[in-house]
Amino acid sequence: MDERIPKQITVGCFTVVMERVRKLVVAKYQDLVDGLGGAIATSTRKQAENAIKAFEDIFSVLKKSPADIEGIAETREFIAEIPSKLPELKAQVDHVTKDYELLDNLFFQYTNADVKQRWYCYGLPHVIYDKIEACNTQLDKTEAAYNNAQKEAQDEFREELGDLERTINNFAQRKVEWIVDEGANPEEVDEHAAEVARTLERLVDAEALAKKFNSRENLFNVAVTDYSELARMTKTFEPYSALWTTMSLWQKSRKSWMYDSFLSLDAETIDKNIQTWWRNVFKACKTFETSQPEIFQMAAAVKLDLDKFKGNLPIVTALRNPGMQERHWTKISEELKMDLNFTAVTTFDQILNEMKLQEFMPQITKTGDLASKEFLIQKTLEKMKESWQGVNLEIVDYKDTGTYVLKSLDDVLQQLDDSIVMTQSIAFSPFKGPFEKEIEEWEKQLLLAQEILDEWIACQRLWLYLEPIFASEDIQKQLPAESKKFQVVDRNWRRTLEQANKQPAVLTSCSHQ
Repeated sequence: MDERIPKQITVGCFTVVMERVRKLVVAKYQDLVDGLGGAIATSTRKQAENAIKAFEDIFSVLKKSPADIEGIAETREFIAEIPSKLPELKAQVDHVTKDYELLDNLFFQYTNADVKQRWYCYGLPHVIYDKIEACNTQLDKTEAAYNNAQKEAQDEFREELGDLERTINNFAQRKVEWIVDEGANPEEVDEHAAEVARTLERLVDAEALAKKFNSRENLFNVAVTDYSELARMTKTFEPYSALWTTMSLWQKSRKSWMYDSFLSLDAETIDKNIQTWWRNVFKACKTFETSQPEIFQMAAAVKLDLDKFKGNLPIVTALRNPGMQERHWTKISEELKMDLNFTAVTTFDQILNEMKLQEFMPQITKTGDLASKEFLIQKTLEKMKESWQGVNLEIVDYKDTGTYVLKSLDDVLQQLDDSIVMTQSIAFSPFKGPFEKEIEEWEKQLLLAQEILDEWIACQRLWLYLEPIFASEDIQKQLPAESKKFQVVDRNWRRTLEQANKQPAVLTSCSHQ
């Protein structure tokens, strides 16, 4: 700037010395450059950092070595998206370059770091193509290596499939002697069942690995290997798996059910398991009936064993009925003329072989059915009462009157109707005997609550109409007698709503009115 201002100028016959002017203008100019240039430099520096970071984020992805073919595919997809990002990145670099050129024109003094950053940022759009090319070359080499590794893994997998098929075929030779009421050698059955579990695990792993190989073959762009024999092997193994698993579970469970405490038995679980196992064995019999006679005979023996035990399910269901109460046990004991006082050491084996209660099934089943129907009424009543826990009246402040009003009772009234209908329904049941008094009291409570709420709503409707009228002093003077009567009603209303607000439970509030 000082070079642009002459040291002196001639005006007519005068010579004007410009030294002081030059110093003043240059100083002012430098102040402007430092202030404006500093702001531009700070902004440009930030823009350059952002542009550099965007490019370096791309470079970091390109430098990574994918761990598998899936990673290679992801990197190739990333590279394919780079051209769509470049125009925006180049625009950022061009903007940075223009700002640096502006600073050049202002004769701004850069730091060494600014100079390095400027030219590094400038060269990034040109460098990225070399990075992409180098990355593609490395990806090709890595992909070829992974492809060769997969081929070797698939060769090993083919051997595993062959061994797996031999293992499955070997199950046609596996058998044990099954005796009705006794079962088979537990160690042998458990050994075969354990081999079943291991084979199932191998099949699951093989299926997952086959899918993985096929998926990677698509990524390698090579022909997909057919592993359909896996599905065939799985289907072939299903009846063996179901049979041996069932035999192991049935043998262990029967021992527990027969000799553990009878009071620990869950009739519903036992029935569910027996039905499931019976279906498994039935399917196995159908499968092996013609193709594997020896396996069929073993499965048929297991089925016969299950069939025989199924005959005992009614007595388990009846005696382990959750509805059986003391009155039912007393009734059965009187009918059978024996004391049915089961303890923690009583077993199902004792019930069948010592007490022989299966011989009295008609009497036991009759009492058990009665207990079930009474239990249903009991649970229905309990459920109804539980449904009213937490059901409250919705009471809100009414304007600035200092009292409250009820909000909509539609849901409460609907629940009351439903409960009354249900209560009246069980009141007509011929099995209500033990709960007759409780049902009557409950019905009275519900009907009382319904009646009170109906009256409450009607009363509130009138109170809302009359309250603003008798709140007027003019009306009180004109109708003094009527006003006194309303005041009595109003005090009762406020007291009632105050109490309901403290105890909003529907049945509690209504029973207190």
